[in-house]
Amino acid sequence: MHRPAAGSDNDARALGARAIFLLVVVLLSARLFYLQVINGAHYLSLADSNRVKLSVIRAPRGLIYDRAGRIIAQDRAASTIMLDPFFGADSANVLAVAGLLEADPQDIWRKMAAAQRRKDDCVLDPDASFAAVSRIEEHRDMLKGTTRRLSLRRRYPAAAAVGNLVGYIAEVSEREIGDDSPYRMGDLIGRSGIERQYESVLRGERGFEFLQVDAVGRELGPLAERSAIPPVPGHDLRLAIDIDLQTLAWDLLGPDRQGAVVAVDPRRGDVLALVSRPSFDPNLLGAGVGRALWAQLNSDSLFPLLNRPIQCVYPPGSTFKIVTAGAALEEGIITPSDRKICTGAFLLGGRPFGCWRKTGHGSVDLRRAIVESCDIYFYNIGLGLGIERLGRWAHAVGFGEPTGIDLPNEKSGLFPTVEWFNRAYGRWGWSRGTVVNLAIGQGEVLATPLQLAVLFGAVGNDGVMFTPRIALESRHPATGRRTVLGEPKGRRLPFSAKTIRLLKDALTAVTEDPDGTGRRSRVEGVVVAGKTGTAQNPHGEDHAWYVGYAPAENPVISVCAFVERGGGGGAVAAPIVQKVMEAWLAARGLLAVSGGPDA
Repeated sequence: MHRPAAGSDNDARALGARAIFLLVVVLLSARLFYLQVINGAHYLSLADSNRVKLSVIRAPRGLIYDRAGRIIAQDRAASTIMLDPFFGADSANVLAVAGLLEADPQDIWRKMAAAQRRKDDCVLDPDASFAAVSRIEEHRDMLKGTTRRLSLRRRYPAAAAVGNLVGYIAEVSEREIGDDSPYRMGDLIGRSGIERQYESVLRGERGFEFLQVDAVGRELGPLAERSAIPPVPGHDLRLAIDIDLQTLAWDLLGPDRQGAVVAVDPRRGDVLALVSRPSFDPNLLGAGVGRALWAQLNSDSLFPLLNRPIQCVYPPGSTFKIVTAGAALEEGIITPSDRKICTGAFLLGGRPFGCWRKTGHGSVDLRRAIVESCDIYFYNIGLGLGIERLGRWAHAVGFGEPTGIDLPNEKSGLFPTVEWFNRAYGRWGWSRGTVVNLAIGQGEVLATPLQLAVLFGAVGNDGVMFTPRIALESRHPATGRRTVLGEPKGRRLPFSAKTIRLLKDALTAVTEDPDGTGRRSRVEGVVVAGKTGTAQNPHGEDHAWYVGYAPAENPVISVCAFVERGGGGGAVAAPIVQKVMEAWLAARGLLAVSGGPDA
């Protein structure tokens, strides 16, 4: 039998080996071509993700100025402690970070879980103290994914004096971050006041930078080959508020009283001061609301989070008498010369209704009834009007309707209708005598301090009422381009020019007449008009009101002061208004100078 030669076998094996080697080379080459050419960008991105981190640069928030350009709110430098969940999510690291920050580890785990869901960095402390930053930096080599970054926080130089006005900012919640949301974890958002009302103007647009990181997530600095995308700062905001007048009104209310002061320019509706007391320091809330502080503010029986000028409603007391008087004149119930006898008491259905002056005022006409705030006179004309007619006029001048101020959560107050009484008390649960209390601003009628400041300003402004406004204009931070946020919007009160003149004359006499109840609001060198109010309070001492404007003939300021449980309006609220008016008029050179060679 013929046997193949050994050399032929060796050649065949060599040829097979070469074929296999060539196949491997082809396969490897094809794989390399796929990895490097066809799918190279994807794997380069994966490689980059292990050494490059996309970091958010949060936009500076717009500045808030007063009408003269003085700072009300601005950003300040702060340190933010961040934790990257990709690198730092192990128990030992979390415990170490929690210890250095004196934080609850469970809080850190919750924050990391939320950040992972949103694919964001985890913000552990948005405004870390110097001590906390020092501890983090000292132990930086042992921590994973933990970074300290410079950031911006809010600063309010006037502190609590502007707390309810500007409101506060806090971190966005996870539910506020959707696919179309402009926010990411750690961003701040306005929660109340101006910061909330003008959030879209103030917030700006975030930027980005590329950072190089090491194997455990420590940031090594910016990546040289990739340029940062700078943030776009928010627009600045100029308010109608005068910060000097705001802080003066705050000081005049004082730390031991609860109440509100509102000052308005009746010629345009500019709100010059809007003070609520007690308040809160927005600087303490600017880095996010701590649980303990938030619980304290919410449980405080004095309700410091309420913006009393627009969010609290009270019986307006005798300040409402100008509405009753105007309605009675327009309806023909009285003439200016009609007189009523005040003996100090008024009987209706066997029930006595008293006047504040127990001995009575004697025979009074409309002007004298307003000057001395005679209750009996207004009981009589209130009965003549009835609830429906008085209610129509009350609503027509703004009661029961929000003023439209550019602040959130304004209350509308109340002037109840017949239907309202039927729902509240039943058809037979109230009587014709209910209007007696309403006519003098007692009972169920309710108003905000802002509503009264605007109404009285409109009377002084010859019947033209302007919608109150806080913000005047926004300004682009780079170009300086200004945008007016709303032109003054006015409407006429429904009273005739004759009725307005009669009311203005009587309100001037309230202050200038020797027997007027508003004597303590007088300002040397100018004539003041106004009205006192002392509103009964079923829960304690009476509330004190005074609303006035000056100069009486052509006012440039209308002021309402309200003091909860303050007692008499003429004794307590009028002096506050007097000092606010005096300061504003003096600053504008509108006070007559006594003495001197030309006096």
